[in-house]
Amino acid sequence: MPEHQEEYLLSRAPNEVDRLQSWSRSWEPETEAMLDRIQIQPGWHCLDLACGPLGIINSLSRRVGPTGKVVGADINPLMLTAVRNFVVDNNINNVELVETDSYHSSLPCESFDLVHARAMFAPLGRDNILLDEMMALTRPGGIIVSQESDESGYLCYPSQPPWERLKQLTIAAFKLSGGDYSAGRHTYDLFRRAGLENLQARVANLALPAGHPFRNWPIESAIALRGRMLELKLIKEFELDQLISKCDLIARDPSIFLTSYTVIQVWGQKPITSNKLFPS
Repeated sequence: MPEHQEEYLLSRAPNEVDRLQSWSRSWEPETEAMLDRIQIQPGWHCLDLACGPLGIINSLSRRVGPTGKVVGADINPLMLTAVRNFVVDNNINNVELVETDSYHSSLPCESFDLVHARAMFAPLGRDNILLDEMMALTRPGGIIVSQESDESGYLCYPSQPPWERLKQLTIAAFKLSGGDYSAGRHTYDLFRRAGLENLQARVANLALPAGHPFRNWPIESAIALRGRMLELKLIKEFELDQLISKCDLIARDPSIFLTSYTVIQVWGQKPITSNKLFPS
């Protein structure tokens, strides 16, 4: 078994802030649909754990209102600077930003009505540690939320061999680094075994017709994972360059229809009384 990954696998791209902000905006309608079902109330204290440069902070801020509070937490100061600029530019007054490790945070225990993490179970392979921290930060009766990927929705029509090859390289890089590109498949069971109650789930993916900004995501992810792919000897450098060029042409071709990977959204309620997770 590979060791779990200490560094976030997709953190090596030179345009990471812009890329992740675009990602957040692309998925915002699906996030809104999920939050509609959760029914966040005005006055709630919510945490977006490992929020990156935007996360779901805007959606949470609007829902908790002026009497509520949203904390955006990330270990990367560059990401927090991007969020801070967004908050200032949009005159948002109910957001606090904290630099901290999502797995061992400095945040007070049982202080949030809702704790959310997106794309954090997939890249790092530290599921139990992350969920333990999320549970610790959530008040009894509060809501824990995850949004994780599943590669099954990741399609290209008509089928394009270079696109499929790039997809398989990305999945392999995650697996050999201790992550799981399809972590969304097991988060429901992870939450169930942890004792969360009133479990709910929702599945979403994006149709990507010509011109959709998310059509470039597989290429951008491959660029972010480039060093890792080469370290693992999954592909030679010149072959990877050629493959990325071919996939760039596919993404630009209006006659080719694409869909995103699937996102599996899972949420549940922390019991009023709970035991330590994953007892030995």
